[in-house]
Amino acid sequence: MDETFDFNTQLEIGNDGESDFQKYYSNLGPKKSKDRRIDFILADGKTVELKTDTYDMDKTPNFFMEIFGNIGDSSIGGPWRTMQDSIDFFVYYFPKNRTFFWFETVPLCLVLDGVIASNQLSPKEIKNKGWTARGYAVPRKALESVLLKQDTF
Repeated sequence: MDETFDFNTQLEIGNDGESDFQKYYSNLGPKKSKDRRIDFILADGKTVELKTDTYDMDKTPNFFMEIFGNIGDSSIGGPWRTMQDSIDFFVYYFPKNRTFFWFETVPLCLVLDGVIASNQLSPKEIKNKGWTARGYAVPRKALESVLLKQDTF
């Protein structure tokens, strides 16, 4: 299926995910960052990038880990952009399941590089109006060694 995603719809999904994050993790004091590279700054000063995925996690064993936010200009995306921007945590959220997966960014990227290479994963492209992202369907099981915590609310 070649679905083309709309920026405004994707933005709304991301905003809903951010609202959930602030609600469910209010004890961590998440504040929306003024720096567009960072989604949240926690009360302890740590930074968070949140990825909101519209799939039902019960219907896929994978995370979609974006490596390029836009293949047209080769802009890095996903956890690798998060690492480049020195963000502490990459948090992957399935709102249909109200489940968050927390990773430290650097160990996540190192394991992702190994999983992609050793499993010879093929990149997948996600078409949006005006740009195309590229990433990998990575089995969640393959990242268990670097999973900090998984919370379901």
